[in-house]
Parts: sequence; C-alpha cells; structure tokens
Amino acid sequence: MLIRELIPGYLEELKILNRSPLTIRNIRGALNAMVLFLEHEGITELVQFNRDALHLFQEDLAYRLTAKGKQLSVSTREKYLCSFAALPGISMQRIILPLISARRSRCRSSRNAYQR
Repeated sequence: MLIRELIPGYLEELKILNRSPLTIRNIRGALNAMVLFLEHEGITELVQFNRDALHLFQEDLAYRLTAKGKQLSVSTREKYLCSFAALPGISMQRIILPLISARRSRCRSSRNAYQR
C-alpha cells in the first residue's frame, strides 16, 4: 500500500473524532511534508518504510528553517514525527519512539485518538 493513500482516511477519522480544523490542517501539513520527503528518497510503499527512512527525515527536519529563518524547534519536529506515528500500519514502538526524546506522551495520545 502506498503511504500517501493512508492520509485521507486518517484525516477523515480525525474529523469524525471532532478534532479542530486547525489541528487537522497542521497534521495534514506534517504528513504531506513527510510523504514528499519519502517520495524524494524513493520510498512510496509502506513496506519500504523503516527506521533508516525515518532517521533521514529526522535529519532533514533538523536543518529545516521556519518562514523567519529559524530552525524548527524540537517540539515542532516531534509533532511531525508523532503525526506520522498515528497513521495505521506504522509501527510506533519499533520505528518512531526510539527516535523521539523522553516526551513520548504526545505520540501515545495521537495514536490512542485514532484507535478509538
């Protein structure tokens, strides 16, 4: 399955769970950024996604700049990763959590919200 194909269903689920439009917009942006990066790296299928691919994206985030020319904060980088972790088919325990700092509750709450 294409990673890109997971996004619309997930965003629809967030609407059903009554998440705010701003939250959904931010998650859509984070997911699209991740998918574009992965596609640029030649990773389009879910079975191709692994810890190495995520690590490359994490490195990319470390060098991204905001509109004001500043580096993305650690919190923002974690939000990108946690948004991706909530997609169905992504192994959060195996791939995502080892790459995120000790503030893991955000990812767990994102995943739990989707699974309800």
